[in-house]
Amino acid sequence: ADRDSIVQEYVEPGRYRMAMSREAGPEPQYLDIAPVLSPVLFGEAAAGCWARYHGTGKAGIIGASGFGATENV
Repeated sequence: ADRDSIVQEYVEPGRYRMAMSREAGPEPQYLDIAPVLSPVLFGEAAAGCWARYHGTGKAGIIGASGFGATENV
């Protein structure tokens, strides 16, 4: 297919405060995370967005496997 392609551009993320659940108790732990958002397209139709982040707040290019990232869909 001549027109099939995947394009990604890294944009330094802003940080957002997010409540994380803990095994130690009922109160959430609040962390400043730097999400990486990846739009999902089927052809020219928008199909959603994939959000990835490190639970430590580290920023950078990440993946669900091999980098210890947490996945939310």
